[in-house]
Amino acid sequence: MKILRLSIFNIKKHKKESAILIFLIAVSVLFMNIAIINNKKASIIMDKAFEDSGSKDAVYLFYEDQYRTEFEEIFEEDDRISNIDKFEMLYPDSNASLNRKENDGSLTNFYASFITKEGEEKISNFSKETTLSDDEIAALEHPIWMPHHLEMSLGYKPGDTFTIVKGSKEYEFQIAGFYEAALLSNDFRSYKCIVTDSDYDILAKELGRVICFSFDIKEGILNSYNDSVKFCDEIGKKINERAGRPVEATFLNAYDDKNLEADNTASVIVIMMDLIAMVAAVVILSAVIVIRHKITNDIDDQMQSIGVLEALGYRSREISLAYVYEYLTLGIIGSVLGVIITLLTDPLMTKLLQSFLGHKGNVGFSISGLVLPMIVIILIVLFTALLKARVIKKYPPVVAFRKGIKTHHFGKNRLSLDKTKSDINLRLGFRNIIKNKRQNIGIFICILLSSLSIGFCAMVADIFRDGGNGFKTCCGYESGDYYLSFEPGVTSEEIEKELYSYDEVRKITDMHVQALTIVGDAETFVQAVSYKDFKETENVFVTKGRLPEHDNEAVLKRTIAENLGYEIGDSIILRGKGIEKSYIITGYTNTVNDTVLLTLDGLNRIYPISEHGMTNVYLKEGTDAEAFRKKIEERYGSSTKDLLKEESQDGTLEERIRAKAEQQMAVLSSEYGVTSSNYAIKIGDQMITGGTSNLRLSEITTLDSLIESSIGSIARLSTIFSFVVAIVVALIISVILNFLIDSTIRKQRKEFGIEKSMGYTSKDIKKQIVSRIMPIAVPAIIAALLVTVPLTEKFEVIAFGGGAQPRYWLLIPAAVVIVIYVYASAYLSAGKVKKVSVTELMTE
Repeated sequence: MKILRLSIFNIKKHKKESAILIFLIAVSVLFMNIAIINNKKASIIMDKAFEDSGSKDAVYLFYEDQYRTEFEEIFEEDDRISNIDKFEMLYPDSNASLNRKENDGSLTNFYASFITKEGEEKISNFSKETTLSDDEIAALEHPIWMPHHLEMSLGYKPGDTFTIVKGSKEYEFQIAGFYEAALLSNDFRSYKCIVTDSDYDILAKELGRVICFSFDIKEGILNSYNDSVKFCDEIGKKINERAGRPVEATFLNAYDDKNLEADNTASVIVIMMDLIAMVAAVVILSAVIVIRHKITNDIDDQMQSIGVLEALGYRSREISLAYVYEYLTLGIIGSVLGVIITLLTDPLMTKLLQSFLGHKGNVGFSISGLVLPMIVIILIVLFTALLKARVIKKYPPVVAFRKGIKTHHFGKNRLSLDKTKSDINLRLGFRNIIKNKRQNIGIFICILLSSLSIGFCAMVADIFRDGGNGFKTCCGYESGDYYLSFEPGVTSEEIEKELYSYDEVRKITDMHVQALTIVGDAETFVQAVSYKDFKETENVFVTKGRLPEHDNEAVLKRTIAENLGYEIGDSIILRGKGIEKSYIITGYTNTVNDTVLLTLDGLNRIYPISEHGMTNVYLKEGTDAEAFRKKIEERYGSSTKDLLKEESQDGTLEERIRAKAEQQMAVLSSEYGVTSSNYAIKIGDQMITGGTSNLRLSEITTLDSLIESSIGSIARLSTIFSFVVAIVVALIISVILNFLIDSTIRKQRKEFGIEKSMGYTSKDIKKQIVSRIMPIAVPAIIAALLVTVPLTEKFEVIAFGGGAQPRYWLLIPAAVVIVIYVYASAYLSAGKVKKVSVTELMTE
C-alpha cells in the first residue's frame, strides 16, 4: 500500500509528463480500436444491407440479344441455387454513355441502370424511405427512387430534380425517395434506379435491355471473393456449353453478389484502416520511448531517495514495483480514456463508413475490438516498465547515495572543446549525442516510423489528387480535351475530316474498347483498348517492351502477366464473340484496369469494326475548351437538345421557316430514330432547302469526367483521410520532442545554469539542444522517405493491381518540410531553457 501511495505521489509530482503519457496511450487505444472495429463493421454493414432489404443473394445478367430461353434451365438445375426469379432492366453499354446534369448546368458521367418496381421486387422487398407524403409523391410527373448511395454521396433529397442526359437528349425526374439496394448499387456495377413503367419504356429506346435472374445460394458456398469468382465462372461455362459458343456478358459484368459488392470498396477501407493501425504503432512506440526515458530520468533524479528507502529496509523489487504501479496506473487511465473516446466517436465513424459503402443500417461495435487493444497496450506498458525499472537492483544503498557512481574513471574525451574551430554550441550538442546512445536510438526509430507514415500518406494523397486525376496516366486511355461519340452511319475517317476543319483542333485519335477473355486454365476478363497507331498516342505507356505495331501483337497488364505466368515473347489467346485469336506479347503496361492493348487491325481479327469508336480531340494550346464544346454541341447536337423549345418568332421569314423545319427534323430524330432527313419548302418563287448533318453527336465527355464518375468520391475521402493522419502523426512528433527536451532541461538544469553564468545566452543553449536532435532526425527522415517508395509501390499492386504512379519527386520537398518541422518543434520546445535562472540556482 505504501508503494502504491509512492506511485501516486510520483504521478502528481510529474503532472505534465503523466498527462503526455496518458494522451499517447489514449490515442494508441483509440486508433487501434478504430482499425479493428471498423474493419469488421464494413462487412456487418453489407450484411445488414442484405438483411434489411430482403435481397436475394445474387443476380446474373444477359444482353437481350445474347439471351436464350434454355439458359433458365441452368439455374433451375443447379442444386446450389434456389428461389429463382426472372426479370429485365435497362443497363448502359458503358460508364460513359450517361451523364447527370449538375445545378450549374455542367454534365458528369453517371453509371446508372433502371428497373421498374415490379422488377425490383424480384430482387428485394423494395423498402422505401422518403420525407414526402403520398399525395406529394402522386403529384410527381416522373418520380424516381434512388439507392441510398446517391443520397449519401451526392447529397440528393426527396423532391429534388434529377436530370440525366443521353447524347443530346435530357430526361428530367423528380426524386421521390430512396431505398436500400444491396445488389447493383455502386459506381462500378451501376446505380440501380427505380422508375415508372411509362418512363421505363421511354428510356428503353436509349438503353439496352438485359435479361436478369435473381436467386439465393445455399449457405456456405460463397465465403469469399474468390468463391464468388469461381461460382460465376462455373455458371458462365455452363451457359457457353448450352449455347454452343461463348456468350458475351454485359459491360464488364454479368454477375453480382455480396462479396463482389463489398470488394468494390474493401481495398480502400483496408488501406485506411492499415494507415490508422500504422499510426497506432507509431504512437505505441512513442509511449514506450517516453516510459523508458522517464523511468531512467526518475531513477537518476531520485537516486539518493532510493538509497534511503533501501537503507530503511525496502527491497529493490519493492522500489521497482513503485515505478511499475505508476505506469500501470497511467496505462489503465489512458486505455479507459481511449475506449471512452472510441465510444463517443463511433457514431461518426459508422456514418462515414455508411457513406463510403453506400448502405444504411444500425450496427453496433465489437466488444472484443474495444477490450483487446486495451489489454494489449496495458501489457506493453507493464512489460516496458518492468524491464526498465529492474535496473534499480544494480544500485545498493552505498552506490545510490553516491548517485550511482561506483568508481571514478576517465574515458577518452571525444569532441574536445579546446580544439574546436566551429561553433562551440554545435560541439557541445554533438558531445551529448555520444553520451545518450540508447535514447537516441529510440528517437531515431520514432522519427523514422513517423516520417514513413507521413511520406506514405503524402503518396496516397498524391495518387488520389484532384478527385482521382492521378490515374489519368495509367488508365490506358488518351487524355485529350474531349471524347466525342457520334451516332452510327459515319466512319472515323469522315469524323476526322470534319473535325480537322476546325482551327482549334490539334490532333484526333479514334479509340475502341471491347471486353475480351484471356483463354486458359483460369479465364481472365480484360478490357481491350485499341488505337489505329500507338505512335500517335500521348498517354499510353509500357513499363517494359514496346507498344503493339502489328495485328498479331498485344501488350498485357504487368500484374496479369505475372499471375498467369506470361513473359514478353509468349503467345496468348484472346476470345470475343466466340472467336479466338493468338497474339504475341510485346510488352507490359501498368494500368489500373485489367487491360490489354491491341492495334485496331488486331482488334479487327476478333471484332470486325466498321463504325467509329470514341473520338479523342486534342485542342491547340490557348484554345477555350468550353467555347469549343458549345460550338460542337450547337453544330452536331443542338437540334435534339432544343427539342422542346418553341420556334423563334424573330428574324426574317426564311429564318423562321428554317427554324420550324429544323424543329420538326429534331422530332423525327428523337421520337422515331430517323438518322437523316431533308426538307424543301417553296414560298412564292423562292425554294428553301436543308437537311440534317451526317454527323450527329451522341456523347461528349472528358477523361476527367470518366474518372470522377468512377472514383471521385473515394479519391476525395482518401485524400482528406491521408492529410488528417499525416497531421496527427506530426502532432505526435511534436509531443515526443517536447517531452524529451523538457526532461533534458529539467535533468541538466544545473549544467545549463552554469553555462549561463559563464556568458552563454538562452539562444546558445537552445542551439545546443537542437543540435542533439537534428543529427539523429535528418538520417531518420531520409531513410524513411527512401523506404516510402517500395512501400507505395507494394500498396499500388495490392490496391489497384499496379498502375497508379505518384509523383515520387514530391518526397524531396516533403523531406525538407519534415526536417524544418522537427527543427521548429525542437527549437520551440527548447525555449523553456529561458526559465533556468542563475540567481535561483545560487540561492538553492
